[in-house]
Amino acid sequence: MRGKKVIVAVILKEESSPELRQRASKFLDEFESIYASTLDHWNGDRNVFHDTTPKLFEEIFHLSLLKRYTLTEAKNIHLIEKSLIIPGTPSEHISKIIKTISEERHDFRLKTLISLVPEEEQLQAKDIILRFIKNKYLVPID
Repeated sequence: MRGKKVIVAVILKEESSPELRQRASKFLDEFESIYASTLDHWNGDRNVFHDTTPKLFEEIFHLSLLKRYTLTEAKNIHLIEKSLIIPGTPSEHISKIIKTISEERHDFRLKTLISLVPEEEQLQAKDIILRFIKNKYLVPID
């Protein structure tokens, strides 16, 4: 993906989703906006981006594979599930995996969750997990 002064490349095993492309585009726009004056005279030293880039990446993609998550303990969990989980679909399959992991160890890393999903479903699973996080079905442990 090309910006005005920066090219963003994401290396994936499978085709990217529309949401991932949208987030990459947003990252590129934000990055170029934040570093506009730096990019005008950049000498190739990547350390000038070190302080902000990881935070920006986390803010836009909302997906840190090493961060620990747990299933929500909200009183309205059934309403959340009803709005996010469709019986017989991958969302139901992923929800069952989350519940199993939660029963065994309470919290988990997203990397672990994704590894338990069949490889051919992982791209779709990542989008579902992002939805689960956005809707607070999965919550990060501080």
